[in-house]
Amino acid sequence: MFGSGSQPDTTLEPRQTSLCPAAAAICSSHGTVTAVAVRTQTLVQLNDDLIELLDARAASRGISRSRLIRDLLEAALADDRRAEISRRMIEGYSRDPQSDGRDAWGDLNAWTDENTRANFAALDAEEGRERW
Repeated sequence: MFGSGSQPDTTLEPRQTSLCPAAAAICSSHGTVTAVAVRTQTLVQLNDDLIELLDARAASRGISRSRLIRDLLEAALADDRRAEISRRMIEGYSRDPQSDGRDAWGDLNAWTDENTRANFAALDAEEGRERW
């Protein structure tokens, strides 16, 4: 682990590694790598019209077609996730609906109305206006 001195050895020793040759070269020239982004290439068949639209949008944003496809896919999946969360919330409130504001703490709606009126009256008094 340590060389002859007191400093740790940061060179990549010739041993079996799971890094690709390019990543191994980075490790050997820069010491260590804390993270390596791994992507899987996949084949997607697209028609010419879709390719034309993708290329135009990618060019307008200054990004590659691949980057645009990743961005669009991530956005669509995030939308699906938000829709699922909303669906679950609606399902939960349908199964156990909120009351009209009355619970163990009292009538929340009446408290809110009273508190709002009191706050507006205090603001009017502070500004020297007549009560509305």
